Amino acid sequence: MNATMSKQLRKKSNQKLPLRTILIVLAFGVCCFYGGLLVGFASAPPPVQCPEPTIQIIEKPVPAKGAPAAQAKIFPESVDRLVHDYATVSRSEFNQHLDIGVPYDEDMHGSSEVVVLYTSDTVLPKSYANQQSATFKRDGLSFEEATSQCDTVKVVLTEPAKRKQANKRECVALVPQWESYYVHKFMRLPPHGQLQHDAPLRYVSRSHVAKGVSNRVPVMESETMPYYPVLMDYLSNLDRMLKELRPIADGIVGHNRKAPIVVLVCNWGQAGLFHNFVCNAKSKGLDVSNLLIF
Repeated sequence: MNATMSKQLRKKSNQKLPLRTILIVLAFGVCCFYGGLLVGFASAPPPVQCPEPTIQIIEKPVPAKGAPAAQAKIFPESVDRLVHDYATVSRSEFNQHLDIGVPYDEDMHGSSEVVVLYTSDTVLPKSYANQQSATFKRDGLSFEEATSQCDTVKVVLTEPAKRKQANKRECVALVPQWESYYVHKFMRLPPHGQLQHDAPLRYVSRSHVAKGVSNRVPVMESETMPYYPVLMDYLSNLDRMLKELRPIADGIVGHNRKAPIVVLVCNWGQAGLFHNFVCNAKSKGLDVSNLLIF
């Protein structure tokens, strides 16, 4: 039986497929191939269009002739209209040019120069225009050079830290605001007691010293009331004194009734300062004929 089955299988394998079947299978395969291509093209995403590259040319502005060279920013843009740049000038030279009438202390190490703050690039020294920003000479300028472009100079006197106050913890704040000629003072003081570093800042009077101690208020009974009779004497004789002063004032101003009169009060202890004031004014050619001294 096994022999008979093997003969039948060999007979079937030797039989050839009809041509019609082969063509049908070939046509079916071709249709499937092209059908797959069409489906693939239909479902593929659209091609991405890349923009053409553009070249942007940035032209570096050329500064106007005589304009200051571009400088490295010392202060941030947020305070550019308040503090734009700075320079330092010898303190003794500065005081020789701008005398505000007070006796200056001697120069000390760490406070021998004056800091000049510039509010805009239009007041920078002319020498800045010929220098690169990285090589600006800001320290030790002459008075003429540092103030050559300044139409107005405001002078603020502040006490530097002394030798015994090497660790003086004081800050100076410049606030953009309408102009005030009073220096406001805040200190870390508790309601009662002396200076404490962890206490909040509070408004104090200018009489408070570095340790937070305030000059005491005058005692009414011993330091105020005894001077009431002096005030009464002044008020009682005011009209008489005005009659005596009027011809003296008329002699100072002459026919120009709008001429100013400088009135000074000086006691014997300040006589040396008064002599120095008069001699200094005359040495500079200043007229002191309109000076009235009590």
